[in-house]
Amino acid sequence: MKSSYFTVIFIVLCSCSAIAQKLVLEEATVNFKVKNAGFWVNGYFDEVKAEMELQQSKCRIKKLNGKLKVASIHTGISLRDEHLKNDDYFDIEQYPEISLELLYCEAQNGKSLDTVFKLIIKNVEREIHIPLTMERDLNRILISADFEINRQDFGIGGDSLTLANEVLVNIAASFK
Repeated sequence: MKSSYFTVIFIVLCSCSAIAQKLVLEEATVNFKVKNAGFWVNGYFDEVKAEMELQQSKCRIKKLNGKLKVASIHTGISLRDEHLKNDDYFDIEQYPEISLELLYCEAQNGKSLDTVFKLIIKNVEREIHIPLTMERDLNRILISADFEINRQDFGIGGDSLTLANEVLVNIAASFK
């Protein structure tokens, strides 16, 4: 009889260690920069949501997804911000959000993670490789990444002699 109790307790403890730990987003920033007419244009989105789950048994990322409201774009010039919301750029009426979903994650050395995400902009899906950094700070987890996308892959801005195709993106988030 005692051995059956120990067996049940052992199974419960093993299954609990594999349960994912959901984390709450504290703060997130999504910044970008692109060259236009030879000058860097910097901007950010200020309405960002993200969710993260860790696999407790291995302290690995099980889920990491994010969405941002394109209408929350800021470049420092309100006329440019309004122009970027139009259909020749982001077309916020039809495509109000940009989303990012983790597809693959493998720990590298130290704080580095090799990840592949599905990025959706204007209903165009692309798998992109993003080198991610994950750090623990007391009872928080900090995630950061720097990567590049080609704006034309997503139908943003069309052909241009002055606007570069490469957009540099920086993401930072803290979860608890």
